[in-house]
Amino acid sequence: MEKDAEMEKDPEVEENPEPDIGVSMGAAEDLHPGINLGVDKKIEVFSRIAQPTLYIDKTLLFRVIENLVQNALRYAESRVSVRLKSEGGVLIICVEDDGCGFRAEELEHAADLFYTTENSGHFGIGLNICSGICEKLEGTLSIENQEKGGARVTAAVKL
Repeated sequence: MEKDAEMEKDPEVEENPEPDIGVSMGAAEDLHPGINLGVDKKIEVFSRIAQPTLYIDKTLLFRVIENLVQNALRYAESRVSVRLKSEGGVLIICVEDDGCGFRAEELEHAADLFYTTENSGHFGIGLNICSGICEKLEGTLSIENQEKGGARVTAAVKL
């Protein structure tokens, strides 16, 4: 699979023309019937995990991934990127979108319980849950904006 030219290069990952695992999917609605976005959005998944087996609570791990991807899909213009890598006993899950990114106040409070800026029926608990799970797994959750625009949320958990 060819890398999207607009995707930022991860300086911590050595250059490799082909990801270990690469998946590109079309409409997000096809992935989960509960996600009704009204438009097609591309999801790209790249994995650079060297170990054949990860010893981690898969229920908690999947909850983090699901929450991060759903948030990214909600705010993306057309593309969401999910990057997985492991290094030094840590699993890093980086989810990026090409939306407008976080405002300053949102960067500060996005992981606070019940913090939301929208009136769409969302309760503002997803990133708080992710943050709590990351702490439970001896890790961190970081929330930032990409230089070229869009949001980046990174979960790092101990393996």
